[in-house]
Amino acid sequence: MTLNAEERNELRLYLLGNLTQEAQQRVEQCLLTDPDFLAELILDEEELIDDYVSEDLSDEDRLKFERHFLSTPERHRQLRFARALSRYTSYSTEKAGGKEARAYTPAPPAGPNWAERFRAFWNGQTWALRAASALVLVAVIAGALWLSRPRTSPPKTFVTLTLTAVAGNRAEGAQASKVSLPPNADALRISLLLPDAATKAASYRVELVSGSGEIKPLEVAGQDARSVSVVIPAARLARGSYALRLSATGADGTERRVGYLFTVE
Repeated sequence: MTLNAEERNELRLYLLGNLTQEAQQRVEQCLLTDPDFLAELILDEEELIDDYVSEDLSDEDRLKFERHFLSTPERHRQLRFARALSRYTSYSTEKAGGKEARAYTPAPPAGPNWAERFRAFWNGQTWALRAASALVLVAVIAGALWLSRPRTSPPKTFVTLTLTAVAGNRAEGAQASKVSLPPNADALRISLLLPDAATKAASYRVELVSGSGEIKPLEVAGQDARSVSVVIPAARLARGSYALRLSATGADGTERRVGYLFTVE
C-alpha cells in the first residue's frame, strides 16, 4: 500500500495529536481493520522518532511529540533505543577516525534515518571493529530487553470474553463487544471463535492492536478445534477500542487473517 502526500501528512498529524476528532476516528478505524495502513503508520513512527533524535522537528512539533507521541511506555522504549544507537554510532565513528575525524565532521546527507546511517557506518569498518561493535551492541540490546521484561506474577483473577470474527477486511459498521474490568481483575481471557476457513490451521498467531495503532504480540494460551484463547493483563488495557488480529497458517504454508473487535469500558 502506498499513501499519497496528503495521507502521509494526516498520519504524521495523527501521531502528533493534531487532528480533528472526526479525522482521528477515521484514521483509527483504518488502523484497526487494515494491516497495510497500520504498516505505514509504523514506518512513520520510526521517521518521527528519528527526526526528534536528530533535532529536525520544529519547536511546536517537538512539544507535541513529547506531550502526545510519548504517551505510552512502548514509544519511550523506542526513543531510548534510537538515542542509544545514535550515540553509539557517533562515538564509534569519531573513535575510528581519530583526531582528523574530530577536527572535521561532514554534515550528514539529508534524508537517511538512523538505520541507514548505521548500515553505512557498519559497512565502512574493518572485520575486527565489526566484531567488537557487534559484541557491544548485543550487550546493549540484551540490557534493554532485561530492563523491559515483565516482573509481575502470573494473573489469578480473570474476566472472560468470547469474540466472533468480523466479516470483511475493513469491518465497516461491525459491532465491537464491550467488557468492563473490575479493580480486582488481573487479566482478560478472550476466546476467539474460529471461522470455518481457519479451523484446520497448523499454527496460530495473535496480535493486539490498540486504537492508537500500537501492536502487541500475544501468546496463545490455549486452542481447540473451534477456538483460540489469549490472556491480556488488565494493566495493559486502558479504556478504549481494540482489535485482535489472528493469523492462521495452514499445513501448506498459506496464511489467513481474521479480525475481532472489542471495547474496554
